[in-house]
Amino acid sequence: MNVGIIGTGTIAQAHAEAIHGCPELTLTAACDTDQARLNAFCLQHKTRGFSDYRALLDSGVDIAAVTLPHALHHPVGMDVCGHGCHLVMEKPFAVTMDQCRELYRRAREKGVRVITADSAYHLPEVVHAKELIRTRKLGRFISGSFINYKNYFTPGRPQWFLRPELAGGGQLINVGVHRIALIRAMVGDGEISVKASVGFFQPHCSVEGNGSIFIGYQDGSAVLLEENGYYAGSKEQQSACHFNFEQGIVNLGGKLSLVFRDGTVEYPKIPAQKGNSYLPVYRKLLSALAENKQPYPSDREGILDVRIILAAYASAREGKEVRLDSPAWRFP
Repeated sequence: MNVGIIGTGTIAQAHAEAIHGCPELTLTAACDTDQARLNAFCLQHKTRGFSDYRALLDSGVDIAAVTLPHALHHPVGMDVCGHGCHLVMEKPFAVTMDQCRELYRRAREKGVRVITADSAYHLPEVVHAKELIRTRKLGRFISGSFINYKNYFTPGRPQWFLRPELAGGGQLINVGVHRIALIRAMVGDGEISVKASVGFFQPHCSVEGNGSIFIGYQDGSAVLLEENGYYAGSKEQQSACHFNFEQGIVNLGGKLSLVFRDGTVEYPKIPAQKGNSYLPVYRKLLSALAENKQPYPSDREGILDVRIILAAYASAREGKEVRLDSPAWRFP
């Protein structure tokens, strides 16, 4: 199958490497409006270049990967589906719920498959922990917490990330959505409410650098996500991630560990991931196409992930809890 990449920024390199790692796929086209960057990418990966993504879609690609500024995900994704191409959509899936719903409907109208390109769903430790949770050995989920530090305002970050009209936001929609994907991979659906605060402490910058999101679930369980984009990480300032269940705790902050209710601790041996972190995305899509089913994570997962971020922004603006079962937030 022929694959085209729309947008040749940094993340496109990871997509190209993953495509090269799948014998069933051939990278036949790339597109960018930056001619110098496009030329360098095409030379490196021995593929054709286009300055207009519509020409790329007309060139005979079967799959298109959209790796563009977030605000372009919706219009370009709509055209990809409209051409009958399967879609690999970078996170965040889109920047409004209306855009998400429209893309979801278009994919089904055209009978194409859409996979969300978020590596959090495929991390070996997450997959292993998720399989353990499914055995019910740990009992029901109670609560969880995820604290993440990332220096978001680095000199090398492309400037569009700091423009809300292109990025849709800052630390939360670009970095926090990864953590939401991991949370949802671990505990599944059932989120019913979001309450958040969002901070703009980076001087002369109009996107947020931090936020705290409280996610409530139907059964009374909850998760707290804290994102901070002002500091470089250090040993004294580590990210932390744990999930509490009736019979034990799953720690994912570093090496996966399981702390059971009787005090015993296990450190499962996790095989190292082969290939880059995007290779499972393309393998999952190929498997779904072969079996004529929806891939995982599909557009549905990508939409439910970004819904929490968008609800967090709304909660912070309005100073109140957002109910995800209300008409404005319900999906599908």
